Amino acid sequence: MLEMSAEATRNPQVAAWLAEADERMFNNACAHMSKEYPNLSQARIRSCVEVMAVMVEGTIYRRHVPQQVQPEEMEKIYQEIINMLVTAK
Repeated sequence: MLEMSAEATRNPQVAAWLAEADERMFNNACAHMSKEYPNLSQARIRSCVEVMAVMVEGTIYRRHVPQQVQPEEMEKIYQEIINMLVTAK
C-alpha cells in the first residue's frame, strides 16, 4: 500500500486507480454498514467508515515495525471502538 501511494504521487494514472479503488471500498463499506445498522444516518455511517479505514490503514502500516501489544488485545480494543462508533449518539 505504501508503494502504491508513493507511486501515485508521481503517476497520475496510478493516483486515479487508487482513488477509484478507495471510492469503491468506501461505498461498499457504507452499504454494508447501512444494512447492519439501519438506525444510523448516512452521515454517521460515512464518518464511521472513514474512522475504521484510518484504523485499518494505520494497522497495515504498523505491521512493518515490532508490535508492542498482542494482536488479541488489539482486537478487543478495535471491537470496543467499533461498538462505540455505532452506538454513540
